[in-house]
Amino acid sequence: MLLTILPADIISHDTDAYIQHTFRLSTAVIVLFSLILAVMCGIYYSHRRQLEHIAFVDPVTGGMNNARFQYSCRRVLDGAKLGAFTVVSLNLMDYRLINEIFGPKEGNDTLRHVMQVLGRHIRPDEAAARGEAGHFFLCLHEHREDAVIARLEEIRADVNAFNAQRETPYYLTLLAGAYLVQEPGLDITVMQDRADAARKSKPAENGRCAFYDAGITARMHLEKELVNLLDSSLANRDFKVYYQPKVRLRDGQVASAEALVRWQHPQKGFIYPSDFIPVFERSGDICRLDLYVFEEVCAMLAGRLAQGAPVFPVAVNLSRRHFQTTDFLQRFADIRDQYQIPGGLIELELTESIFFTVGDILNVKEAIRRMHELGFLCSLDDFGAGFSSLGLLKSFMVDSVKLDRSFFLDDSQRAHDVVESIVELARKLGIETVAEGNEAPEQVDFLRSIGCDLVQGYVYARPMPAEELEAWMRARHGGEVTQI
Repeated sequence: MLLTILPADIISHDTDAYIQHTFRLSTAVIVLFSLILAVMCGIYYSHRRQLEHIAFVDPVTGGMNNARFQYSCRRVLDGAKLGAFTVVSLNLMDYRLINEIFGPKEGNDTLRHVMQVLGRHIRPDEAAARGEAGHFFLCLHEHREDAVIARLEEIRADVNAFNAQRETPYYLTLLAGAYLVQEPGLDITVMQDRADAARKSKPAENGRCAFYDAGITARMHLEKELVNLLDSSLANRDFKVYYQPKVRLRDGQVASAEALVRWQHPQKGFIYPSDFIPVFERSGDICRLDLYVFEEVCAMLAGRLAQGAPVFPVAVNLSRRHFQTTDFLQRFADIRDQYQIPGGLIELELTESIFFTVGDILNVKEAIRRMHELGFLCSLDDFGAGFSSLGLLKSFMVDSVKLDRSFFLDDSQRAHDVVESIVELARKLGIETVAEGNEAPEQVDFLRSIGCDLVQGYVYARPMPAEELEAWMRARHGGEVTQI
């Protein structure tokens, strides 16, 4: 009845208005929610990109980090033929030295430079990434050693190309180790470890590469075993100190001795120094062993002094590892003072290589000055094995030099002339000379004739325990051991 009374146009107008209003409101709501959804999606994808950047991009170089490298390697290896790829470990030698000398900014710029070079040499199905510090990884589509070496030589040349614009070149050295992937199903971390192990297994020429083999794993297990045995052997005194006398040529008297460590393990038997010393050098445990030997020498000297027995200077080897610790010499001085050993009775023996690997030559010079300040003598071992020995004599105030045994493997007149010149130069500088590794009386006669001070070698005596050394000296000197 009501519908028949109201005009149709009034009902239609109100209905249309309501529908339009509802449509506009719905549209606004949809647009609003669409905007909100778009914003949320934008935020999500922005955060996702940020998280991916954090997760997969190296913050220093802007290139791949190790996580992205492992992901990329897995993708290519899963679909690759057996033996098609090689994982390479690269280490920028002395990267920390660059930081120390030039500062962190220059160090980071160097890392970016290396990463950019690697990027230029990587093909689409390969990968390059920075691990940590100056350590990089490559995944190369190569399966022959010569091809890997050729690629690395190209990289090395490109890394150092900047020197063409420098008046004074500064060459960057990349040490390399590689694992030719024969087991693509291995975890990528294991492959990287194998490449690392190859790099560390032996010295590699710049641009050359050491390759992984099964023997490296066996050596790694042996090295790990030796390191694990160290603590108990130090506690049980399985390390024994032997002494090899240095005989003065002008009168045949024992002038001093060198302390040498031997390892007699109760289960493993005799372990050669050539087997364990390089291992402890690499692990850093050599410093603990050096201090052990040093304290044993102090105890021996203190015992002889307490008995009123004659004593003479004893040389103790000092690893270059110690130079990584500030004022490391104070600990040696404290141990010596604990045993009340007078100054001048202990000589700290450095190898020539220490002057080329520690980095800051001024630190070494300061350490030698500090040795003398603390009452230690200082000697240079393996003199002549390197290339800057004469410069070392000029720059470093050592008390004695030990001529490298390689001098005496050559019996030519030229070799004799070189030895004579070094002995004469050392005499003028007030430096004592010691010839090491001599086994023939003819060599001793020659060294005596040119004025060499001391000889240490099997021609006189092998290394021996302190008790045997005492007996040897008594037999040599007719039952009497004189104070030096």
